[in-house]
Amino acid sequence: MTRSATLLAAALLLSVPTQAQSYFNNCIKDTGSDATIVVDASGNHVVGDGTLQPGDEIGIFTEDGQCVGADVWTGQNIAITVWGDDPIQPDKYGLIGEESFLVRVWDKSANQLYGTSYGTVTFEMDPNAPFLPSKNYINNGLYMATGIQAVPDQVRGKNKVRTRSPKKNATERGVSNTAMFSITRTGPFNDPLTVDYAINGTATNGTDYEALSTSVNFEPGQKTAYLIVVPIEDNLNEGVETVELTLIGRDTYDVVSDSVFASVTIEDGGSALGVEGEAPGTFYLSAPYPNPFSVRTAFKLAVSETQPIRVDVYNVIGKRVASVFDGTVQAGIDYEFLVDGEGLPNGLYMIKVSGRDASVRSVVLQR
Repeated sequence: MTRSATLLAAALLLSVPTQAQSYFNNCIKDTGSDATIVVDASGNHVVGDGTLQPGDEIGIFTEDGQCVGADVWTGQNIAITVWGDDPIQPDKYGLIGEESFLVRVWDKSANQLYGTSYGTVTFEMDPNAPFLPSKNYINNGLYMATGIQAVPDQVRGKNKVRTRSPKKNATERGVSNTAMFSITRTGPFNDPLTVDYAINGTATNGTDYEALSTSVNFEPGQKTAYLIVVPIEDNLNEGVETVELTLIGRDTYDVVSDSVFASVTIEDGGSALGVEGEAPGTFYLSAPYPNPFSVRTAFKLAVSETQPIRVDVYNVIGKRVASVFDGTVQAGIDYEFLVDGEGLPNGLYMIKVSGRDASVRSVVLQR
């Protein structure tokens, strides 16, 4: 955090005692990247049919459900440190630049959590400088929450739907050859829901990238759906093209006003990590199945020459998050490898197989 922001946060919190939270006690911390959310004591904070009370806890979460910061409400201003991703530590996660953050509230007296399978939590940010008005993570950012509303099931109404593009850039080949949109709903999750959207941009749907539909179906219990933009390599010099997704409101859900639109780009060229698809020459790599997957996915590998092979999994920012295999495989044998999603947040991943050649497959983890 900048010196001026640090001094301001310190002034806002002068003489306020801190308490250790007991509910949100499994949040990541100390990643080397952080922002601060100050919760204004004079704000309109509602929990159930009452107000936020001392001892209640406020947690900040990624859209995939990972706690990245929390604190106990004292009745006075509190500051919540929100942790970003640490790219050096593959076993740590956090908010990636400009990723949306969500709020959950634990009502201590009722022992009730709002913001998951029960209730909806909405919040407003002070739009005035030096505070950031958005609800997206920016390293060293300073935010002021002026109103937190934790509403129970019986009055929360319809799903609220938002979109974003957690992987914004794609190329026509290589490990980065796919981009991704996400559509997330908050509210009741026990019913199915169909969300409609329009696809536009300078790239042509079905010609410059594999055809995308104009609606997505949520299964009961499903919170987030992912749409993968897979470019089609055409060997044309087209420069940078765009793919744009705009949510369409319906009677069955509400669209969050500041999250109606998202866009990604497609560029010519490829990545140094390898080309997605079948590797030339010495081995064959099948498509992972199932894809998307919720627990684990499998793929087959066959080599024409005995050779050392590595199988690794990378996240959307190119960080290795799992090592599946490192050893020698024999020619003439069909091998099957399993990729386990345990411990990984929902999202897009790249499976890279390297030996005398290299190949990459993209998969989506979606619980």
